Amino acid sequence: MTKTNSGQTSIDKRELIIFISFIFLLFVYLLLIRYSPNFLFINDNFFSKGIRIISDYFDRAFYSAYGEWTKLKYFPYNNQEFSDLPPVAIYFFGLNWLFSQNLKEYMFIFSLSMMFVSSLAFIIFLKKLSGAGKSSWQIIIWFTPISFYYYLNRFDMLPVFFFIASLDLIKNRKFTPGGMLYGCSILTKWFTAITFVCLLIYIYNNRKKKNDVLKFVSGIILVIFSISVFTIITSGLKGFLLPYKNQIFRINFESLYYLLNLHQSKTDFFRYVFAFLQIIPALILPFLKSSCDENKFNAMIAVIIINFIIFCPVNSPQWFQWFFPFALLALKMKKWIILFLIIQIITYLNFPVFFDIYGPYSNIFKYTVSAKIFSYIAIEGVLLLKIFAPKFNDI
Repeated sequence: MTKTNSGQTSIDKRELIIFISFIFLLFVYLLLIRYSPNFLFINDNFFSKGIRIISDYFDRAFYSAYGEWTKLKYFPYNNQEFSDLPPVAIYFFGLNWLFSQNLKEYMFIFSLSMMFVSSLAFIIFLKKLSGAGKSSWQIIIWFTPISFYYYLNRFDMLPVFFFIASLDLIKNRKFTPGGMLYGCSILTKWFTAITFVCLLIYIYNNRKKKNDVLKFVSGIILVIFSISVFTIITSGLKGFLLPYKNQIFRINFESLYYLLNLHQSKTDFFRYVFAFLQIIPALILPFLKSSCDENKFNAMIAVIIINFIIFCPVNSPQWFQWFFPFALLALKMKKWIILFLIIQIITYLNFPVFFDIYGPYSNIFKYTVSAKIFSYIAIEGVLLLKIFAPKFNDI
């Protein structure tokens, strides 16, 4: 990125080539999804079997069901017995049905939408990477086939885009729009709310102006209040609360909680312990290191999110996308590319490969879940050293 005479940031030739290459390879992967054997034999009443190596038809089918309110002409959360996602995600899924006639078309349009969203997130990341004067090894992680798999088969890059765009606006002192996008990220997937305290302290310490914080918070309130009120009016209080009720007691077999067999406990004691462990770093870390540079701030965001994932009773393979952009921005040394690639490879082997071949109750699936959790702990440890140990400042 380069600055023009007016002070605006523009993209240079090298970055333009990288960005065009990213879009081109994403489009190639989109075509692979569209014409993969798993996808070709899908219709409205049938799902083909087999390993979801390229195309994960199952989750995109769920997204289509969440978005059917546009097709069937009713408001979200009405006529639904189960929904575990907040309203912006549901509205996004519905939007894709406006351009689709059947399930197969929906899946393609959804992946096309996520190609667009991922490209926007990447250009902001590229801008931040250039502004920090980093090398280019971090870009490689965005270009791996495993990254492409989760970009286009899941919707997690949507909240990541909102979040990283919010932070970019905050850095440019556009606090109200930054707060609005942050509110959108929370109402797409709730995980970004865990960083709220960290952002407040970061914004205040930047210029020591309470007004900056108030502008940011007002942007969040404006979006969350408006969307929540609209949802309550159109879907009723019961519909509005549906995803929150469903998320409270969810557990799945990819989590540390499940791996330790804590779900078999007759009390909720361990659930409360894990909830405490999830949120305590988010409340303490920002005060322990209230004044920090951009690198350490990104490291702190990544640590807070990683810790939230580790102790969450639910876990999903694509969640590494939540913290990767910030961990990549925080770390300098090229050797860390190995750790990022290990996380991706373990995650992909865990799901879809071993999940589809051996099932979620097999030992090999449990081993890869364990390996994934250990790799998360490893990168969290590296980032904590970056934040608190001065001699590791340049790692």
